[in-house]
Amino acid sequence: MPVSEEANPSKRRYIRLVLGLTLSIVLVYFLARTVSWAEVWQHVRAFPAWAIGASVGIVLLSVPLRTWQWYWLLGQGEGLTWWKVFRAICLGHLGNTFLPMRGGELLKVGVLSKSANLSVERVLTSVVLCRLQDLPIVGCIFLFFALQVDLSAVETRLGYTSGTLTDWIPRAFPPTYLIVCIATGVLVMALTAAWLWCNRKRIGALLQQEGRPYAFLRWLAARLMQVMDALKSAGHPTRFASAFMCALCCWVLFTLASVPLLMSMGLDRGTSLYAALIITGATTFFQLLPSAPTAVGTFHVGCSLALSWVLPELDGAQALAFAVVLHGVGAFSPVLPGLLWIFPLSLRRHLSQTETRTI
Repeated sequence: MPVSEEANPSKRRYIRLVLGLTLSIVLVYFLARTVSWAEVWQHVRAFPAWAIGASVGIVLLSVPLRTWQWYWLLGQGEGLTWWKVFRAICLGHLGNTFLPMRGGELLKVGVLSKSANLSVERVLTSVVLCRLQDLPIVGCIFLFFALQVDLSAVETRLGYTSGTLTDWIPRAFPPTYLIVCIATGVLVMALTAAWLWCNRKRIGALLQQEGRPYAFLRWLAARLMQVMDALKSAGHPTRFASAFMCALCCWVLFTLASVPLLMSMGLDRGTSLYAALIITGATTFFQLLPSAPTAVGTFHVGCSLALSWVLPELDGAQALAFAVVLHGVGAFSPVLPGLLWIFPLSLRRHLSQTETRTI
């Protein structure tokens, strides 16, 4: 039994990797068939340097904010400093670019655990809490996105004119029902978590039983304990509130990062902000799907679709060019600070090897 339990997570990660790579390949193939890459490249080159530079600068501002968020959620520690957290985040962004299944997350956990002399469990619980702080913000953005989707533009972008989506989806998922379902789901999970926490001693034996319902309860109880441990590690409620404000500011910056690029395409400020919200909601939703590293394919489809919803008159090549530029800004800008740590480490290792050989 222990062997199978240890093998299952590895098997699931492998399946997710294969599915992600397959989906990315399919979506890239779909994009290649629907547009001319020569036209896409022409539109990419048309973006002015000031717009790209402004977007890169906005994204880079989110890195120290993420550092403060994580630093506050980690709580007090003798070996814990802001610069150590910053270094771990920078190397994590670098790892996410090249490692599958967001391997940079594990990299930053290992780096911070070793450098700050913290237990891996403590660092992992703080990472879980960071993600939980993102959930209400992402939920609001996605809800706004879901209420604004122009389904006729989706059909036009996909090449359908039968009206199937515009007729069926509003009947199956009305906006009011969508809001009620999301609110009900959040409420049920909160009540279930509170019940598990209040009755954690009495249900200990119950959670040891076999079966899928008990497995789900064990999973939920483990996540609840992680959250409570992370809250205890943070120490003071103001640290948790400050961390949440950093998360909120980060998502504002992620949204604003596309505004300079949109304004360089001739959009006014109000339309650019509206389009940026739609794009953030769409790309966040599509990035939940399994994909290759840096969400290749899924990001581009979601971004080009969102831009087509806001600007139906925009041709597919220009929408995809915008997606390519925005993906490059969002995926590779946070990598730049990580290089500042990689090069000194490589130089230090080279010098130490040289000294050893000399001795």
